[in-house]
Parts: sequence; C-alpha cells; structure tokens
Amino acid sequence: MKKIITLVMSLALLTGGLYTYDVKAATTENTGTVNKIESIMASNPMSASDVHTWSAGASHVNDVYKIKFAINSPAFVKVSINSTVCYDALELGTLKNAVVTTVSGKQVGESIGSSLGTIFSDETYEGYYLLEKGSYYVVYDGRDDDSWKSGGKTTTTIEAEYVSRTGNVLGVSTNMIPLTNNKSSYGLLSDLYSEQYFAVNLAKKSIVSFNMSLADTPSCFAPEVTYDLFSVKGVSYTSQLKKQPCLNHAGNDENKLGTTGAINWEYPSSGTTGSVTLPAGKYYLKISKNDSFGHNAGKIKITPHIKGVAKAKKLKAPKLKKYKRGSKKVSGTAPKKSTVTVKIGKRKYTKKATAKGKFSIRLKTKLKKKTRIKIYATKKGYKKSRTVTYKVK
Repeated sequence: MKKIITLVMSLALLTGGLYTYDVKAATTENTGTVNKIESIMASNPMSASDVHTWSAGASHVNDVYKIKFAINSPAFVKVSINSTVCYDALELGTLKNAVVTTVSGKQVGESIGSSLGTIFSDETYEGYYLLEKGSYYVVYDGRDDDSWKSGGKTTTTIEAEYVSRTGNVLGVSTNMIPLTNNKSSYGLLSDLYSEQYFAVNLAKKSIVSFNMSLADTPSCFAPEVTYDLFSVKGVSYTSQLKKQPCLNHAGNDENKLGTTGAINWEYPSSGTTGSVTLPAGKYYLKISKNDSFGHNAGKIKITPHIKGVAKAKKLKAPKLKKYKRGSKKVSGTAPKKSTVTVKIGKRKYTKKATAKGKFSIRLKTKLKKKTRIKIYATKKGYKKSRTVTYKVK
C-alpha cells in the first residue's frame, strides 16, 4: 500500500527564526523486518515530522522502522524523538536507541536515546549532525525486551539548515579549498569527514599567518579541532605554529581550538597560527577533528595573511689595499659598517668596516710569498658578497 503525504510544518531554525514550508513525503508500507521507509525531500530551511504506530505483540519485537531523508547540500541536522511505546501499564520505554546511518548502513554521530540504550516513554531525545549532501536513514532497531507486548506511537522530527563551504572534502589534492590573501574561506568537519584542507600558493618567499575560527557553528555541536601546516612535498611546519592557551589548565598549550572530550579542558573557539616564514611553493593547512566524542562537527573559517619577503640586496665585495709579504696586517675598503672576513689557510679573521668603509686586520703570522688570501663581506639585509682571492707577491 502506498500513500503520498504532504506535511505543512512551521520550523523554528536551529539559529532562530520562524518559517513555513511544504514538505512532501512518499510513504511505503512493507512487510518483514522493515515496516516502513519514508523518503523526505525538503527545501531549505526544512522540517518534517513522521508518526509511526508500533504494533503490540511478541511477533513485532524485532520490527525495524526506518525514516529516509535526503539533503541537497551540507546541512546542520537535528533529529528529535518522542515515543509512547511503554511496558504494560508503566511509563517506561521498550524501544532501542535510534541511530542515523548512511544508505549503506554506516552509523554517523551518536545514537539518539538514553545512556541505557533505551528510548523511554514520553521523553524527548535530540541528536545533532552535520551531514554531507545525500540520503540518510533514522533507524529504529526493534524493541528492547520481548517480554513486554505494548505498542504505541513514535514521533520523529527532522530539522535541517543548509550550510556552505568554499571547497570540498576530498583532501590533499587539487580539490583543496583555495585561500586568497586577506579573504575568508569556509570548510566543514562533518559527521562523515574528519579532515578539511586549505591550500595556499606562494609565488615568493613570504611571511604567512592564518586566522582560524569555528565560525557559525551552533553550540550543541561542541567541535574540537587541531591544526597542522605542510608543504605539498610533505615537509611539516607545524612546530613553527603558535599554540593556543588552555582556558582552564594553564601551561597546557596545544594546536587546538574548541572544547575537548575531557571534562573542563577548553581552548579558544578562534585564534591565529602566528607568523611563519615559508619559501615559494604550495602549502596546506590541515584541520582535523577529534572523533572520540559526539557532536564533534562544525564550520571552519580560515583567513590567511601573506606578506612577501623582500629580496636581499647585493653587497659589493671588499678590496684589499695593503697585503705585503712579511707584514702581519692587511687593510682595505668594504661596504660601510659591513663585517669583513679574511681567510688565510685554516685561519679566519673578522673585522667590522668603519662608517667610511675602511678596515684593517692584524694577523697571527707574517704573510709569505704566494700566500692566498680570501676575503668577503656580510651585512644585515644584504646577500653575502662574492669571495675575492688575492695572492701575496
């Protein structure tokens, strides 16, 4: 038996606001272990409620009930459950916790229900998810105990609000989310994907910093993320990034944003990587979530700030004016206030040139005939000068 149901819902969004939309649901009644599959194709913002009547009797203890829904873009999704299925004459539940799965059966996020694994009668339970575009099921996997025969009704409400990213989830490839200097880009850490990659191309040696924020993420999702920086050749620059302070345990700085799974371990919801000097090339900022606890998904905002490093100017090589055989001194001219280095055999001498560009260096031994003298200059903000060789006559 098939019937088409049109549900007109008034939806208070996760972030506030009241809207009314028509949501069409196609319902199919089946026999066997699957009692019912409902497919909900909805607009944004969207909401649909479904009421299912559970039959009494031991023969229905293992009934599986599914609600299929689809979203056309990544979305924050809230699934609410209320059930009247109970023990005989007692207000206690006998349904097992519900879960959200992909169409292939992979569970996403945490189950919906009590910590005991049971949906109690007349209690309202809520599950929160950040899901990618596609189809999903809310799955009720039968009764909790076959010794109780009561039936009842289960109301399932699915609410969603679409969110957008400026790239995709495919990882370290040409499909990384591109970053533009001083402009914000957005990514998602969803219940299906635990990493998001942001790429930046540097045409020349640059000083780079990234501002990071768990932007526009409802508090019920409580994401915790870590951040790392790599070149596309696999070189890690993570150790050069600024760590974030633990807000309630001083001295436990980490490359983290958000609330951890452990009680009372919190980090800021936004921060900066600090400045890192990088050679020309392609790099990616890797944002990862901790999958060890629930509700851990969210929207990530990254804003890069890039400042090119000016090329060092060329420095003129110093000149020797006096380097006579038998002398224990050499002298000459060099760029003003540069450091002059003289190498004779294994010995090395250094002297800073005066403001007028003159220098004089005393030697440990006398200069001999055919001795080779190598000399060069260095100065802050300049490239090292070329090395010049002189030969004592």
